[in-house]
This record gives sequence, C-alpha cells and structure tokens, in this order.
Amino acid sequence: MSRTNGPEIEFYDGFKVADSFQKFVTAGDLGGTKERLLLYGQSEDGSIEKIVRANWFAEEVESIKDMFDQYHSVLQDNNLKQPEDAVLGCAGIIEHEGKYCCFTNIDLEVSTEELAEMGLNVRLINDFYANALQIPWLKEDEKEEI
Repeated sequence: MSRTNGPEIEFYDGFKVADSFQKFVTAGDLGGTKERLLLYGQSEDGSIEKIVRANWFAEEVESIKDMFDQYHSVLQDNNLKQPEDAVLGCAGIIEHEGKYCCFTNIDLEVSTEELAEMGLNVRLINDFYANALQIPWLKEDEKEEI
C-alpha cells in the first residue's frame, strides 16, 4: 500500500444519506502535491452530493492502482457502494486516445485499461481543462478578470 495508515478521509453530509443515492461516481484530482478522490452520489431527482473524500500526499503514492485499492477499502469499510464510473483530472498530457497519462510533476502514471481491470469505467481529462469546465458555474463575485 502507498501509505502506512492509508489516506486522510473526510466525510460530508451526503454520507448520512448515502443509501438514498441511485448512482455513484468518483472524481479525482491527480498529479500534484496531493492526490484526491471524491465520491459523489446522485439522487433520483438528479441532485448530486459529496459523500467522502480521500487524500494522499503524492510522494507517498506508489501507483494509482494501489491508491484506488485503498480508496475502495475505505468505501467498503464504511458500507459505501464502489462506483463504476470515474473522471480523473490529471496533471499531464492525456495520450493514447484518452487512455493514458504520465504525470508532469510526479513519477506516476494512470491507465484507463489498468483501472478497467478493477471494474471502473474511467475518463481521463487534463487538470487545467477540468478547472476551465467550472468557469460557467462561478458566481460573479467569484470571478476576477486577469
């Protein structure tokens, strides 16, 4: 495992009602100083809530697969369903038709094929692109022209 005591875990309000969600998805922020995986739940009415976040320090992660193994253990230990889908914002160039990324700042890589062996349908996107996707959702007082 990549960290002796496992990831740092943070629970959100959605954890209290996790049984009511119809669908689960993991969002990830990978390739920086910290690696993050966040479980979201979607209700029947379409609303989405955060459930749990797992954080690792990048230098303590041996592989993304090991990180997901730890993450899935956390979910299982807390009676949470393992999601089938994940979107990972990666700090690096997304290659091989969106199936691979070798991170720019740390000595790690991620492959959708490797994670598919764990039962995950994964989409890799560049982390800057992931941030840009959030711009339309910002409130006016959260924007600043540069």
